[in-house]
Amino acid sequence: MTSSNETRNVNPQWSDLPEVPAKPFFTRQEAAELVGVPERLLRQWEREFAVDHPRGRTRRFFRRSEILLLRRIRRLLLGEGRSHDEVRQLLGLSALADEAVSEQLASWCGALAEVEHALAAVVRYLNAVLEKTPTQQP
Repeated sequence: MTSSNETRNVNPQWSDLPEVPAKPFFTRQEAAELVGVPERLLRQWEREFAVDHPRGRTRRFFRRSEILLLRRIRRLLLGEGRSHDEVRQLLGLSALADEAVSEQLASWCGALAEVEHALAAVVRYLNAVLEKTPTQQP
C-alpha cells in the first residue's frame, strides 16, 4: 500500500508534469520525474498494475507508452481519487489498451523512420566511397 506521507508529497496537478520527450527508453529515475511520483511509489505501481517494460542487463527501462500509462494511473489515483481496485478494472478496458498499442505503434514507426534515414545515409556514404575508389583491372 502507498503510505499517506508518500501520497501527500505528490502534487496531483496534471499540468505540472513535464512533456514526455520523444525517445525510445527512459530510466526509472527519468520515469519517476515524468510521472511526478517518487521512484519507490513508481516501483509499487509497476508491481501492482503489472506495468511491463524492457529490461537492460541490470536496469529496467520504460517506453514512452508506459510513461503515459503510469501518468494515467497517477491521474486516476491521485487526481480523481479512485481506489486501486477501480484503477485495475479501468486498466482492463479496451480503450486504454488500444491507446497503449497505438502509442507503441507510433513509437515503432518513429524508430523505423530513424533507422531508414540512417541506412539511407550509409548507402550514400558507401556509394561515394565506391565512386572514389579506382577499379582494378586484371
